[in-house]
Parts: sequence; structure tokens; C-alpha cells
Amino acid sequence: MAGSSRFVPLPIPDARVLVAATIAAALALAALPSRVVSASATPPHSRVTPCYDLQAPSASELERVAADLEFAVQRFERMFGEKPPQIAVRVMDSPEAMTAFDTTPVLAGGGHVLMWLSSEYRATTTADVSIAPALGAVLMQGQPPSVVATLPGQGPRGLDLRAKDEILRVQGIGTTTIEALNETLEKLPPGTEVKLVLRRDGGEVECRFTCARAPVPEVKSVRADTSTAPRLARMSPLTHEVGHLFLMTWVDRKCLGIRNRFQPKESGVYGHELVPDWLDEAVATGCEVPALQETRFTRMRSDTARWLPFDSLFAMRHPVAGADWLNEIRKTHGKTLGGKPGQFKMLRATVPTGALDSSSGPFYGQSMAVGLFLAERGGASALPTLACALVRGESIEQVLPRIRGVPGTVAGLESAVREWVGKK
Repeated sequence: MAGSSRFVPLPIPDARVLVAATIAAALALAALPSRVVSASATPPHSRVTPCYDLQAPSASELERVAADLEFAVQRFERMFGEKPPQIAVRVMDSPEAMTAFDTTPVLAGGGHVLMWLSSEYRATTTADVSIAPALGAVLMQGQPPSVVATLPGQGPRGLDLRAKDEILRVQGIGTTTIEALNETLEKLPPGTEVKLVLRRDGGEVECRFTCARAPVPEVKSVRADTSTAPRLARMSPLTHEVGHLFLMTWVDRKCLGIRNRFQPKESGVYGHELVPDWLDEAVATGCEVPALQETRFTRMRSDTARWLPFDSLFAMRHPVAGADWLNEIRKTHGKTLGGKPGQFKMLRATVPTGALDSSSGPFYGQSMAVGLFLAERGGASALPTLACALVRGESIEQVLPRIRGVPGTVAGLESAVREWVGKK
């Protein structure tokens, strides 16, 4: 589904870090049609292959990103039996450079462009968007931090937070960063009466609530590995995001026979409008490095009770990227983040377990498992056949009997995938 500036997830076998990347990605994707970037001066470091047109601010960044792109190309080819169509990747060394990037002269020659913040920038900055677990709210970094959206069912009872509220003080202590706010709240024992002072509509408002539970630990952002060696042991999120764009471009070219038809889904969620969310994630997770895929397999094997029924999996909307609070971030802050329609500044984000829909982890893992199972058992034609049929409006029940080597029903596929995952 998307591209982003994100922290590098650590090998923790649960949904927190795996989904946090997607939150940033949903905010960040610039799915802008183009293959050649602009009539303006070309950045000094570039590389063009049949699968990607890459420009980066430094030679070291070029090598790092190119290594990830080559890996994603190999993964896509393994799943689809052919290399992906060309996309453009533009690496910027600051949000300001990204915002100033002129997309107007971009030729509509085909493919999509992924905007990405450099590892050097991400290694030295904190999250722009984070969740305050004790408040049940998504906050935007600033002085003071401001409320982007509230998380349904997550906040303390009686707390009246609203979008655009600025959090000035908590327990009389001035709030300068989200991290400082969370640190203050995390030290308060359950039962403590908390006083927040907000700026709302130009005036100060006092809100009180009671800490009803111990706060949920927050997943911290991590400094990026700047090694230029192939990073198969490090869980780079870039290969995942590139997988989304490869699929979008492939569907337009191979299934629809056109270029640049891609439009974002009506909900604002990144992803191809004609591709089911599970298939979108199946390809993206299929392009991930082995270490990250293994965390998903480990989670599925250890928590089989949380598996989603396959008929639900194939019909559902993305549980994270389609969340109302995330769409509120796009709606409220989209123009200020990117400055151009359809483009968002790439953000880093953190997210606690409590803020995630219970289906988030299984959705990613099961989507990956189905995609890899079909590619392994059905061969190089399985996913192409399925993708084009689904884009044409057929149901998966109609398509499965035409794919050799796999069960011909959803129930049979679910049983086979469960057994296959258990043996991985």
C-alpha cells in the first residue's frame, strides 16, 4: 500500500512494530504518476534500471536504497515470474526538500514515484506523529504537541480531547514534545487525577481525568543502520513499500493494458482502487526481507487462535490503513504535510499495542502467507492469474479452480495454508 519515512522495526514477534510502519506509510505515499522526474536539475546521484529510476542525495544513500530495491525486484519476480515494471524512487534529505520537490513537470509516462526520506535524516530525528497511550490520542509533534485525532475506545473516560487541541501543560508541567508528555503520564499510578491545560480556539481550557489503568508501553523509534552492505538481516521497511508500488504499476500494465490509470481508493487509503487490500499486502509483505517475514510466521504459529477466517480476510478493509483516525490525519493535515494534492510528507510514527485493531497482526501475516503459498504451490502464473481476475471483478472462489496445485475452494485454501504455515 505505501511509502514512508519510518523507523526500522526491531525483530519483535508481535504486531506493534509491524503495523507502526504502515501507519507512517499511509501518511507518506506520494503515488504520483511518473517515470522521469522533472525538467529541473537532476540530483547528482542517480541510477536507472528497467525496474526503477532512483535518485538520492548522496552516493552512500544511493547504494543503500538500491540494495533494497534490487532485493524487492527479486522478491517480486519470484512471486510473479517476471520483473516488475519501472517505478521512480526519490530520496530526499529533509522534509523541506520533499515539500519543495516540483512534481508539475513530471512526465506522465508510466509508473509511480515513491518519495522517501534519507536514512541519515531518519536516524537523527524523532517521530513527527505518535500516539499518547494514556490519552488515547494521535498527536502531531510541535511546541506544544497538538491533537490530530482521538482513538475510539482508547482514551480515559470523560476526557474531552478534540482535533487541533494544543496540549500546553500536564500536572502543571509545560509540554514541549510528545516524548516528554508520554514520560510524564507514564509515571502516574492508576487512580491519579490528571489535569491537562489545552489551547482550544485561541483560549485555554482545563480538562481533568483519572488514570484508570497502567499505561501501554510505547514502541520507540530506532536509529537506522547505515551499513552499505546488503541488509537481509535488518528489517528495512522500504522493500515492503516498493512492493506496493510494483503491484500498482504491474496491474495497470498487465491486467488493464494502460499506463497511469492508478487512483487512490475512495477512502484515501493507499493502494490500487481495483486490488483487494489483502492482495495488496500479500505482495508488499512478500517483498520483505526474510527476518521480517519470519517474525510474521512466528507470530502466526504461536497464536493460531487469532487467525482470521479466510472469507473475512478476503473481504475486509485494511484494519490499520483504513482506520478512521488515520484518515482523519490525512484529511486534517494532508496539505500542510506535503503541500501538494496527493502527496504527504513522509513521517515517522510510533504506536502502542493498545491502539491497534486486534485483526492488524493476523491481517498482515495471513495475507503474506496466502501470497507466498500460492506462488510456491501454484507456480509463477498463480498470482498473476489471481490478480488480473480479481481486478476484473471475479471472486476468489471463481478463480481458485483455475490455479493448478492449490485447493479450489476458500475453505480448502485456508486448511492448506494453516498446515503450510505450521511447517515453515
